Amino acid sequence: MRAFVVKPHAPVWDASAYLLMGKYFFSSGQIGMIESFRPLSWPLFLGLIWKSGADPVFWGTVAGVVLSMGNILFVYLIGKKVYDSQTGFFAALFLALSPTCIFWETSILTDIPASFLGVFAVYLFLQNQHFFSGAVGAIAFFTKFTQLIPMALLGGINFIERLRFKFSREGVKFILGSVLLASPFLVFIFITYGNIFVPFIDGKKIYNQMPFHWHEGIFSCLKILFKAESAVFLFVPVSVYLLFRQEWNKHRFIIVALGIVLFALFGRLPTDIPRFFISGLPYLYLLSADGVCQSFRYIQRKPVVYRRLFIVLLAALIGHQFLRIITMRFPHDQRDPSRQYLAGNAKNITGSIWISNPTPFAQSDVKIGQLMYYPIVNAEKILDLKSKIREADFIFWDSGSLFCVPKGREACLKAKEELIGLIVKNFKTEISFRNETGNIIYGIFKK
Repeated sequence: MRAFVVKPHAPVWDASAYLLMGKYFFSSGQIGMIESFRPLSWPLFLGLIWKSGADPVFWGTVAGVVLSMGNILFVYLIGKKVYDSQTGFFAALFLALSPTCIFWETSILTDIPASFLGVFAVYLFLQNQHFFSGAVGAIAFFTKFTQLIPMALLGGINFIERLRFKFSREGVKFILGSVLLASPFLVFIFITYGNIFVPFIDGKKIYNQMPFHWHEGIFSCLKILFKAESAVFLFVPVSVYLLFRQEWNKHRFIIVALGIVLFALFGRLPTDIPRFFISGLPYLYLLSADGVCQSFRYIQRKPVVYRRLFIVLLAALIGHQFLRIITMRFPHDQRDPSRQYLAGNAKNITGSIWISNPTPFAQSDVKIGQLMYYPIVNAEKILDLKSKIREADFIFWDSGSLFCVPKGREACLKAKEELIGLIVKNFKTEISFRNETGNIIYGIFKK
C-alpha cells in the first residue's frame, strides 16, 4: 500500500536544515550550515551517511519508512503485553493506516525517528530493561526535544507507587542509562556552541515569538486529530474510564498518561501541522484499540444485531483511514530557480552566501555564511543584516521565507523593504521575480 501511495519528494525546510547540519558536522564546518536550536542525533545520522559517500536523501527516506514499520511492530508488542494480542493487532493496524505517519515518513524529518525511539524506550521499560530504556530515551530526546516529557514520565514513575514516593533501583538504572547516552551529546553541544544550554535558549526564543493564533487550544486539537486521522479516537475515553474502574495497572496507566500528555503538548504548540502529534499517535491508537476491544466484549452479551452494527462501524472507521490515504496530496517537486542556479553555477558560488530558505541547498555542497531568517525575523535582525551587507558575496532572497514575527511586525516589514532596496543597489541581479505591485519576492544577487 505504501509503495502505491507514497510519493518521495525533495526535502522540505526542516529536512533541508538537518541535511545541511549533517554536512557541516562531518566537513568540519566547510560545507552546510548550522541551526543551534535543533537536536543533534538526526543531523549526525544523515551526516554520517553523507560522509560514507551514500546519498543522505535516499537513505534518510528509507530510514524513515523502516522506522515507521518498527513503530508499528513495537506498538503491537506493547499492546500484546499491556492488554492482549487482539488489542495489539488493532493498535498496530490503526497506526499502519495512519495518514499522518504515511504522509511524513518519507520527509526526512525527526518526527518518525523520535516516535520510534520513544516507543522502543517504552517497550524496553515494560520489559524491565530500565537501563536500556533510559539510554534509548536519551537518544529520543536528542532526536526531538519534546521526547523529554514521556522520558521524564517513565523515569519518575519508577519512584512512585500508588502516588507515594519510594526508592527504586529500576529508577536509578533508568537515570544511569539516560545520563550515559546523554553525555556524548552534551559534550558535542558544548564543543560546538560553548554552552550546553544554547539549543534550549535559542529554541525558547523562537517559540516565544511564534504567532499563537495559529492554534486555538484543545478543541482545535481534537478537530485536527479527527480530521487528519480517524474517528476511532472516540473509543479512547472507554479505555481511560476502565483504567480507573478496574484493578490498578501501572503499565496501562503509563499508556494513558503518555497519550494524554503528548496530546496536551500538541495543544500547546503554536502550529496546526498534524506531524507534531506523531509522537503521541502510538499511545492514542493503543487506547483506541483497547476501547474498541472492551466495547466489543461488552456488546457480545447483547443481541447479535448489535455485534453486526459494531463490526460495520469498525469497518467504516478503517475504511475512512483508507480513503484519507488514497486521497492525500503529497508535495510536488516544483521548479526552483535557486536549485537550478546552484546546479549550473556550483563552481562559481563561493565566499559568504546569505540565504533566506535552506530548501534549495539541501543537496548542494556549499558553505552557508548567513542565515537571514535565523533565529527570528524582526526589525533588529534586519538592521543587523543591513550593517553586515558588505560581507555578502551571494544573496538568495525569498521574501515569503523572511516572515516577520508578530511583535513589532510593522517596523520589521519596513526594514525588510529597506534591506531589499539596499541589496538591489549594491549587488548584481542574477535572477529576480516581482509581484503585481512591483516588489521583489524572489531573487539571487551577486557582489
